[in-house]
Amino acid sequence: MIGEVKSKCISDVQLKVSAQVVQQNLKSDWISYKKNDFWFVLKGNTLLWFKDETQKDRKGSIDVNGSQFKSIESDLSLVLILSKKKMIGFSLNNEFELVFTSRDVALKWREWLEEAGVKPCLGDNQSMANDDNESVYNMSSSRNSESSLSIPTVCEDMAFPEHMATQVDEVKRLINAYIVILKKTFKDRLPKLCQYELIDSTCKFIGTKLQVQIRKQFPSIDDIIGDDPNKDLRIELQNQKQQYIEGIDIMDKFTQLNLLKMTGFAANLIQVVNELQDKLRENIVLDLPQIVVIGGQSSGKSSVLESIVGYDFLPRGSGIVTRRPLVLQLISDKNINKPFGEFLHSTRKRFESFKEIRDEITAETDREVKESTGISSKPINLKIYSPDVLDLTLVDLPGMTRVAVGNQPSNIEELIENMVFNYIERDNCLILGVTAANQDLATSDALKLAKRVDPSGDRTIAVLTKLDLMDNGTNARDILNGKHDIRLKRDFIGVVNRSQKDINENKDIKEALADESEFFAKHPAYGPEMAKRLGIKYLQEYLQQELSNHIKRKLPPLKTKLDAKLREINHKLYKMKTPLKDYDKEGLLSENSRKFLKLFESSMGEKVYDVDVTEESGGSKINLLMNDTFAKEVDQMFFDQNRLSREIVTAVKNAFGTHAALVLPNTAFTSCVKKQIEYFRRPALDCVDLVTDEIITTINKCADKIKSHQNLRKIFTNLTIEFIGISNKKCKECVEHFVETEKCYTNTKHEDFIKMIGEVKTVSITDAQLKVSKTDWISYKKTKYWFVLKGNTLSWFKNDKLKDKQNSINLSGSHFKSTESDHSLLIVLSENNRKWNLGLIKIDDIELVFPTEESALKWSVWLKEAGVMPRLSANQSITNGDNESVSNMLIRRNSQSDLSIGDEEMAVPEHIAKAVDEMKRLVNAYIVIFKKTFKDRLPKLCQYELIDSTCEYIGTKLQVQIRKQFPSIDDIIGDDPNKAIRFELQNLKQQYIEGIEIMDKFSKLKSSLESTESTESTESTESTESTE
Repeated sequence: MIGEVKSKCISDVQLKVSAQVVQQNLKSDWISYKKNDFWFVLKGNTLLWFKDETQKDRKGSIDVNGSQFKSIESDLSLVLILSKKKMIGFSLNNEFELVFTSRDVALKWREWLEEAGVKPCLGDNQSMANDDNESVYNMSSSRNSESSLSIPTVCEDMAFPEHMATQVDEVKRLINAYIVILKKTFKDRLPKLCQYELIDSTCKFIGTKLQVQIRKQFPSIDDIIGDDPNKDLRIELQNQKQQYIEGIDIMDKFTQLNLLKMTGFAANLIQVVNELQDKLRENIVLDLPQIVVIGGQSSGKSSVLESIVGYDFLPRGSGIVTRRPLVLQLISDKNINKPFGEFLHSTRKRFESFKEIRDEITAETDREVKESTGISSKPINLKIYSPDVLDLTLVDLPGMTRVAVGNQPSNIEELIENMVFNYIERDNCLILGVTAANQDLATSDALKLAKRVDPSGDRTIAVLTKLDLMDNGTNARDILNGKHDIRLKRDFIGVVNRSQKDINENKDIKEALADESEFFAKHPAYGPEMAKRLGIKYLQEYLQQELSNHIKRKLPPLKTKLDAKLREINHKLYKMKTPLKDYDKEGLLSENSRKFLKLFESSMGEKVYDVDVTEESGGSKINLLMNDTFAKEVDQMFFDQNRLSREIVTAVKNAFGTHAALVLPNTAFTSCVKKQIEYFRRPALDCVDLVTDEIITTINKCADKIKSHQNLRKIFTNLTIEFIGISNKKCKECVEHFVETEKCYTNTKHEDFIKMIGEVKTVSITDAQLKVSKTDWISYKKTKYWFVLKGNTLSWFKNDKLKDKQNSINLSGSHFKSTESDHSLLIVLSENNRKWNLGLIKIDDIELVFPTEESALKWSVWLKEAGVMPRLSANQSITNGDNESVSNMLIRRNSQSDLSIGDEEMAVPEHIAKAVDEMKRLVNAYIVIFKKTFKDRLPKLCQYELIDSTCEYIGTKLQVQIRKQFPSIDDIIGDDPNKAIRFELQNLKQQYIEGIEIMDKFSKLKSSLESTESTESTESTESTESTE
């Protein structure tokens, strides 16, 4: 489909494409327009026509973009319905009729026009799928698939630089060709797969295995037929009911006790995270669980935080007051009488006045941010100890603003948003979005930013402030009850803050909290029933519980991160010759596993950054096996037409039996096709084995490059080769499965088969398969002729128009051999085929001189396909002609041993001669398609089942398998070869050690809680049993 694609540098492809290559890539043909023949060329979505093939005298061009086409009464004509009444150098109506030379050409141009975006006209009386007999069901399926895929309709070509035009067209041509093949394969493969795996297997199970399976599972016929269908179910339901009732009673006894214990556990969890924040505050890699408070400047965010603490401690004023993140750690301590605060940057000083705390926040901000209008992402850490707070950690961020005021930077909104995103985009962060109730939720800055990083609402907690400032007659009852369009997994929590007047008059926060409780209890919309889950007190308890649950989920993975970071630091601190501890050996195992995978992937060509220039890689050899050796052997499998004829004659005779039928017997056709398909099994299995052997060789070479640890190298090799053996069996099963599915369903609806049987005569499979002229300019007796190989007949002409024929010979029984020149072949004719031409000159051996070595190799393959075999001289290697490897010969011997080739053609009775010829034509056409499919399918199968699966095993499962087979790391790594000269590991990072110790506290807390719950649950069960 794509012709011969040569490797060229970009400049050649873009700027120096020869006229011959352009002609190859263009979609062109002779077409009649207005009763005159023109040379039409379709390039992209532009249709041009010329006086002749040289394309020098252009007659006109049109843009077919947005056009349609329809067929008329003759299958040889198409009418283009143009969307634009315009063309260059020619005038026409909007209908443009083209008359083609043949039906095949018309079909080909229909495909080309569809690829260029020209759609069939839906108003046409003919079906859009006239040639393919597409049913209404096909059209419905097509519509459904197109709607589900949501493929956009492109109306205009995308503009691209002129110097890339040729490159873009070439890539587009290659992609289109490959997709056409893939569509054909898929439409052919799926019915066979469904027939074999669903229909045939179900019939086989019902017919042969169903009763056997029933007897195995049920000991008696009563068990099969069954008794009362509701008897056992009724008893089971009653027993379950009683069990559930008893379980609920036991759970009720411990509900209150568990709540008290979980509250204490939550406080301890938060303290663990607080310690980690103190120790690891400079480490940006770790992402600790925390609650981040965001909101607009007028949302009441600062008032909510002060109400939670119970004191005024945040700076206030106009503009941006919070200019650095504030990490606020609230620590409940019932043993102190007066609350106080401590800053992490001033750990030795205790701030007992909250006014001093406010001033220190301002001073520390100014020390980091010189300008009063700037912001910084470096946090301020503040701990507040109080008997009136719950253990809680909050991060207060600057309020969001839209307009720069005064000396603020013009991009202040962007700066604040970036800082907020750096915090809330982390998965371990809970978002506390503060929004005023007297504004539209759709315009809330906090909720909009939260939605961008948490679209599902899993991590967002919403707080609704200023409920007392809503307009008369309005309330937020529906919003607080979850009746809103904001996607949140948690509902809104309403609070009432102090007003600006209250703040100016220094109203006590405790008094404000009492007023808040009274407001919710007496408000007609919120009433007593909703008041329990509203207000600052409920918000504190809710945040503590949510944060502790979040920490319990997110903290264990952080220990893994911490361990990994510690190993990374340790690796940098010790030299290669320091003594290996157990965890160092673990790192060595992981490092060599990655190296082993990288070496194998590089050998297979998966991820190649540097290649070996001295030796051919395993991937290159496997590519040659799959795509060259195997493909050639498949092409040469059916050169014996006598055998095929005998099988067809026998099949037709047996199908007719005693009758003289008038139509071709379908059973004879399917039987012959199955027999031909069976021949593919052996060479395919041999190819799988050869690919497997090459992979094993590659594995050994990769393992040899792990030089320092012999034991580790041996383990890698043995386990990987063992897995490859399993993959080999699986791949062979897939080959067997593929052959069986092809045999079970003969797809005579294949579009290639339908096209071929309408035009292919009784020819050999090779001719039918190639369907392209085997032609070339070759020198014979120092004169260049146009040589044509058709079947086993070689003809030559003075020019490529095939008009002035010089001679032709039959090559049956001949052989060829190479001469001293790499560019020539000598064809030695059989005695029967030596003849006298018109000039009474006897034709002896024919020496052909080719222009290039590639051309000589190509013709040697064609001659072999025509039955002309190479003859090896004494000084020639068995790999002289085509560089044929031992693997080629192995595949050929195994495949040909199954073919049972005969020398004589079987006599065909006269009354079935026509049936045999027609049957031979159909079988030939079908096997041509199957050979294409098989040559395409097997490399993909080997790649997936052997190469890709081995890469996946080394990357994900090898270490797991090693751990199962070897009890300790010493058994894996083996003895240290440099034990005497190694040194002890020094200078571990104290920061990470302390972090791991803090993480261990979490594990102990969790284990202690689980142990206590288990003990109490056992005691409760024993008490219940003794009471009963």
